Amino acid sequence: MRHIPGVALLAAWGLALSGCAERDGAPETGTAGEVLTLFAAVSLTDALDETCDAFESEHGIRVLRNYASSSILAKQIDAGAPANVFVSAHPEWMEWLATRGRLAAESERVVAGNALVLVAPKGRGFAANLRAPLAGAFAGRFALGDPDHVPAGMYARAALEHLGWWAGVEPRVVRAADARAAVALVGRGECGAGVVYATDAEASERVEVVMELPETSHPPVRYPGAVVVSSPASAHRLLAWMTEPPAQAVFRAHGFAASEGGGP
Repeated sequence: MRHIPGVALLAAWGLALSGCAERDGAPETGTAGEVLTLFAAVSLTDALDETCDAFESEHGIRVLRNYASSSILAKQIDAGAPANVFVSAHPEWMEWLATRGRLAAESERVVAGNALVLVAPKGRGFAANLRAPLAGAFAGRFALGDPDHVPAGMYARAALEHLGWWAGVEPRVVRAADARAAVALVGRGECGAGVVYATDAEASERVEVVMELPETSHPPVRYPGAVVVSSPASAHRLLAWMTEPPAQAVFRAHGFAASEGGGP
């Protein structure tokens, strides 16, 4: 496993939760008087908001949501942040928490999958060929999630290395704090290209897809979820809800792959 840099966390998760304690003026508790806290990869924001809204309506349980890079969330949980369910964009951070005793035994299941795409600013697409160097195909800098800890960047670097493109683009890489920040860098034209999740590219009106990267060029992009240790039974119900047909239909509508039965 790659080295995990030390980060000052407590202030960060406190601020994040203060921003999600109330949404649209809604009270903090559901009709059943119970509150759960979900920590999830930022690339899942839209799909999980819709899924959690349905869960709240069905169960009367309030779900607070904290979205950020999986690495930041994992370290917040390890530092004692009050999370009940964690959905990561990479199994490495789930494994890291498991080895530290932060997750309920045998609670892990895959929630969804994704793909990687090469993008450019809208209207500034370029020709890319798997058999030709990427660095000479575009001008400017290259955006991706920080490959040292952001899952989108970890997958991207693996793909670029496999395709023989990493050495050429590495000097031009801008390391984004999370998956959606990388899309924003390209969308604003601050970078001439980048590798991002297919779902984030689809959701942006400011980027265009140049190429979908081959699935064989990187480990499968999977979103494992698990219940944080000492959480109530309702946390297990929330995680199970994400893999049931109605929730899976929501994920597919947002461009994600199915959970493949919910197994790890």
